Amino acid sequence: MPKSAFDPIIDWPFHPQMIIAIAFACCFILSMQGDSPTWAALIVAAIAAPVAAFALFLPYLLSITLLAALLSLPQAIRAFSHCSDQKAH
Repeated sequence: MPKSAFDPIIDWPFHPQMIIAIAFACCFILSMQGDSPTWAALIVAAIAAPVAAFALFLPYLLSITLLAALLSLPQAIRAFSHCSDQKAH
């Protein structure tokens, strides 16, 4: 299949994030032109978004860590019992 000139752009891993950032910047610039306070809301959203993302990421990280610990517990018990059997001999 022939490669298109746009394939490096489409296959770029940061393509969706760049689209979101450009769209946010365009909305910010367009909203500053009017008299409405939406630009202030955009500034608050830009400041609060990382804090909200971190607050949402912590329970996910905690649940993944807990799940990994629980799933590796039987293997750790087997390794510990094997180690204690080695010391007994």
